Amino acid sequence: MLAVRKSNRTISLIVLLGLVAFVAVIAIPNLRLARMTANEASARRSLRAINLAQKKFAELNPKKGFVCGLGMLGDAHLIPHPLALGADKGYLFEISNRESELPNTGYRVFAHPAEKNKTGYWVFCSDQSAIVKGSSQSLEDCIDQGLVVQR
Repeated sequence: MLAVRKSNRTISLIVLLGLVAFVAVIAIPNLRLARMTANEASARRSLRAINLAQKKFAELNPKKGFVCGLGMLGDAHLIPHPLALGADKGYLFEISNRESELPNTGYRVFAHPAEKNKTGYWVFCSDQSAIVKGSSQSLEDCIDQGLVVQR
């Protein structure tokens, strides 16, 4: 009788371990996808925040226009500190001027995953038009042929 109980416990334990392994196989990829989706949504919101900060900075400093670095927007307290450092929630952010004379009337801002296919899949970009575009390819493709993801 004792042997039967051990056998049932062993079978139950094996079934339980199999069930846990099955759930892990299903859940882990979905968790990674959910995290990447959340990071991408955060990157789009951050680009929107940068666009609003650029507009505000240019309004407050009409002789300078748009800034050429995220740090300046952070120093002016127009964007959060992590974003001003160029990295936030799995994405890296870059900003560049399009003109060399003041006031600067144009800029481009890019957000790309810190680790492609791990922290995000899409590259996002925007400019003074405040239209956020996305591309699964590259920064250059984002500007030229990117899909509009946010107006």
